[in-house]
Amino acid sequence: MRGVRAWGARGVVAAALGVAWVVGCSASGSDDVGGDTTPTEPPTAPPSTLPPARSSPGELDASKPPPKDAGKDSTVDAGPPPPVPGTTCALRDEIKKKTCGACGEQSTVCLGAGDAGGGTWSEYGSCTSELAGGCVPGTTATEACGNCGTRTKTCSQYCSYAVAACKGEPVSSCVPGSVDLANAGCATADTYHQRTCASTCTYGNFGLTCDAAPTSIAIGPTVGNVTSTIVTLTSTQTTTRLGGTCPAGTLTAAATVTPYAYLKVHNPLAKSVVVSVYDTVAPGGVVFPTILASYGAATPTTDVQRKACVKGLNDFGDDLLTGDSDFASLSDTDAVTIPAGGTVTIYDAAYNKYSAANPALSTGKVKLNVRVEQIN
Repeated sequence: MRGVRAWGARGVVAAALGVAWVVGCSASGSDDVGGDTTPTEPPTAPPSTLPPARSSPGELDASKPPPKDAGKDSTVDAGPPPPVPGTTCALRDEIKKKTCGACGEQSTVCLGAGDAGGGTWSEYGSCTSELAGGCVPGTTATEACGNCGTRTKTCSQYCSYAVAACKGEPVSSCVPGSVDLANAGCATADTYHQRTCASTCTYGNFGLTCDAAPTSIAIGPTVGNVTSTIVTLTSTQTTTRLGGTCPAGTLTAAATVTPYAYLKVHNPLAKSVVVSVYDTVAPGGVVFPTILASYGAATPTTDVQRKACVKGLNDFGDDLLTGDSDFASLSDTDAVTIPAGGTVTIYDAAYNKYSAANPALSTGKVKLNVRVEQIN
């Protein structure tokens, strides 16, 4: 039974119909499938988990009333400064705390000898209860974004980063390593002039020959980058349909054969990545149900190897990614991890049994997309 599963909001990736189409999509341009959202104001007291970043430091959530002390001089409510180790204190055994690190705290105690009631403040203990994944308020960092862009993030008083807009991307930028395909001037069906996006996030010139779409995709270098290729499922390459759930797939009856293709996704980075893999409608293609699964670097050649997939076998997808509930995706809990410098194999197949009487139900072009979700 096919199902449909939709998760949290993401950018919708829709293929552009026309003579030329772009295999790589900007993470911040008009083809953006992700990017920053505008989160709400964190709670007054630091929570146990990292609160969402805001669009700018000090921004208030318009949906909430302003704090009752808004507008007052912050020094009025700041309270006395924390004790300085070695200075005198009036109440022996009294413990004072101060903030430290990423919304953590550390303590000092009033210590004394003899019968006198006072003493001196001890050194502070270690910083504890810091916010997991938090940052130190006031610190800033610059990170890569989009296609060869950069953005600055500033740590707020809540120990979470407020991220500025991505700047510095080239005009008509592209994802490094992605391939642009144009069928203009190609007399043979499903062949294209191709050009590759350089490390500067700009395309070179189209090649002189018309070739089939690449069967290998290199991921982009920043979170949100999308690279793509065209998969052509034909009646001349069919196999018994896979079902079940990885890593214990099953094979349907021998008579149920479906068109399929294997593709490679390479991670050229020095860090492992997590990616979403999903089908969308191809330029000039039509929508039909698909199945996706992932394997290691080697292409399966036996039924035993085919059933031992890593993620999938999904005949459903996140339609916010795919654009149509018939297309499959490997996303969220089924997202694929690729080790540093590593490669994975993707099985992309039609769900429906091939029928010569109605080939459009299982054959044709599909756009396979790989979106970088996390760089470890």
